[in-house]
Amino acid sequence: MCAAGAPPRLPGHGEGGGPLRAPHLALVPLPNVGHRYGDGRVLGLAFLLPREAGGAVELALLEALLRLEEVRLGGLAVRLLPPDGRWALREGRWRRPARRFASVTPVVFDRYPKRGDVLAALRFSARAAGFPEPEEAWVLPYPRPQGVPLSRDFRLPPGVEGYVAHAEVLFPEPVSGPVLLGRGRYLGLGLFVPLEVEDGGA
Repeated sequence: MCAAGAPPRLPGHGEGGGPLRAPHLALVPLPNVGHRYGDGRVLGLAFLLPREAGGAVELALLEALLRLEEVRLGGLAVRLLPPDGRWALREGRWRRPARRFASVTPVVFDRYPKRGDVLAALRFSARAAGFPEPEEAWVLPYPRPQGVPLSRDFRLPPGVEGYVAHAEVLFPEPVSGPVLLGRGRYLGLGLFVPLEVEDGGA
């Protein structure tokens, strides 16, 4: 996807071509969920850079995206088109500050919740992802936002394993998204939506 000489953080590899341990580019689905017309269809893809990425990395990503016509996901070719005005594709849908968030793709926990301590496990995941520790957290038997599939209906990427569940978190103060927690967050898992914007439409 990236041009030769692109900064190593962008494609997710280190200087020698090996795995990159620092945060890198995340590819995140943007599903149609969280309102009465939510049906779970993926309407778009977001390419997310780490907060500390510099201008050179951002420029490399923009140049690559301008040349990119499709993305192949599990053998499926997804053609890229300019975003339209649908709610799921609006930046504010995912970035708006909020205290309470619910998952729209299931979380693969970084650590198994010992003795059912979901809060401790998700606090660890929040710290690992650079967010404040939530003051409350819950595993949900059913996803909270309208249109989100059950966690068992998601197929995990190769190499991503662990305790999988939908979850809800409450931060002590408003947090700006997008919120991504847990293993596989660079591959679209553990994507949360702010619940304070559970209105609007498709």
